[in-house]
Amino acid sequence: MNFPSKKRRIILMVSIILAIPVLALAWWLGSPIFIKDEVNEELPENLIIITPTTADPEAVLASDDSENDASETETTTTEQVTAVEIKRGPFRNGDSFHQGSGDAIIYQLSTGEHLLRFENFEVTNGPGLHVYLVPRANQDSVNINGYIDLGALKGNVGSQNYTIPAEVEIPTEASVVIWCEPFAVLFSVASLQ
Repeated sequence: MNFPSKKRRIILMVSIILAIPVLALAWWLGSPIFIKDEVNEELPENLIIITPTTADPEAVLASDDSENDASETETTTTEQVTAVEIKRGPFRNGDSFHQGSGDAIIYQLSTGEHLLRFENFEVTNGPGLHVYLVPRANQDSVNINGYIDLGALKGNVGSQNYTIPAEVEIPTEASVVIWCEPFAVLFSVASLQ
């Protein structure tokens, strides 16, 4: 006579055990859509941006050095690094659901490395988003073959920096792609010029 209640308890226990991983997976997949992860990184302190209006980059560095020598209270422990903007492009939507906006900028550094910077950046959040540097413009359709993974996206909102190692050659045509690795889905792309 206890058989039906024992059977119900077993079914309830099995249902709870199965529900836990299903709910965890649902949270992992769905929660990023509703959560904004804001990251606002400044440019590195020792970085001097050289713009086309700057007359002589070496003169800028020399004047910086003389100011540091003249100041007794301030001492700089980091070496100054110059940066020249070489490519820029606006982010666009991956599709009607995956939205992206802001600018991607690549700076060439005097150290031989390159710095990728996102400014006024915002993209639909999702699981496992990565930043790819792709050796083609990706104007109409997106092809990520030959991509270089610059790491996990730091946040889906805000300004952020990604170091491109010195051994990576920046292609003539390039784009930055925000890619969802678990599902191989494009979230946003910026064609750089």
